[in-house]
Amino acid sequence: KFWQQWGLLLRSQLAVSVLFPVVTFIFLSLFNLPNAVIIGLILLAATPGAPLLTKRVQIAGSSFNCGVSLQVTLALSTVLITPLILSSFGLIFPAVTEKVNPWEILQEVAIVQFLPLSLGLALRQISAEIVEEIRDFLRVTVNILFAVLIIFLLVLSLDLIPNLGIIPVMTIVLIAASSLLIGHLLGAPSPETRAAIAIGSVSRNASLAFFIAIVNQQTEVIPTILAYLIVITLMTFLYSAWVRRSIPTATANP
Repeated sequence: KFWQQWGLLLRSQLAVSVLFPVVTFIFLSLFNLPNAVIIGLILLAATPGAPLLTKRVQIAGSSFNCGVSLQVTLALSTVLITPLILSSFGLIFPAVTEKVNPWEILQEVAIVQFLPLSLGLALRQISAEIVEEIRDFLRVTVNILFAVLIIFLLVLSLDLIPNLGIIPVMTIVLIAASSLLIGHLLGAPSPETRAAIAIGSVSRNASLAFFIAIVNQQTEVIPTILAYLIVITLMTFLYSAWVRRSIPTATANP
């Protein structure tokens, strides 16, 4: 159903792949931030489609199918979007492209994102039964990984966020809150799609951002990426709790 709603599909791409980078650029321009923080936030802006997006969307009250559709859409589009966003930011912030060639990133992103997805789709064509068994296993695995991630981030936050500095943390909060609001507004009118696009917009592919940073010897950005994960984890849980309360009301009063 998600792929049949072209307006919703375009709005999701607008929120996730266009407006998030725009919001990031605005706040990077407003504040005097360390180079490592700037590059870390740009890498996050260039890497939509978090691996655990489907789980986050379900927590917010959206359906599993809607979450999967959104995640697959973002994974496919990232192959082109990531180098485009990196090259665009590189024109304004040259430090981004000192060690990163955005178009060489295309090959790296294709391997990380497109190859596993292609293998999964090919396997589904060969045997739907095997895919169903794998999907059940993956659901359990994702739940465990998500719980481990939350515990890890909570422990990490006790030391990481205070050491990052007030201005960088405030910038991260403003970027995340603005993107969550944009996704919520563009996901109208259904509460389910509001939640999906809002969570999809603010949830970035931190693992891909880590991969790009490490491959290109920019490990100094890792604290910024981790701090963003901590902030959006707390923010999306609060948002999900609010949305889940509003879904029955909205359904009853369309």
